[in-house]
Amino acid sequence: MIVWVWDARGPDRGAGGVADDEKRARKLARASLLATGARDVLVEQALTALDATTLIYGYARTGQGWRGHRTPRGRVTWRRLTAADTARERTTARA
Repeated sequence: MIVWVWDARGPDRGAGGVADDEKRARKLARASLLATGARDVLVEQALTALDATTLIYGYARTGQGWRGHRTPRGRVTWRRLTAADTARERTTARA
């Protein structure tokens, strides 16, 4: 099953979630970005997957999606993820 995961990490708190639709995920991510005070938010397509070592379902991110940025005026702009963005996210997540 394909889902859309999103997360925003603000200075004091973060938020994230899962939606069944890209448009809904971006809408929720935008609201989260503005509420948490985060500078950016990641919305990424994912597949539900079974972890063979724990037998627990999770999400395998595909690398396709969007990054939203807060502008100085409080608006949100979106940019499609690139392969470089995806590689950087995976490296940051491991650190």
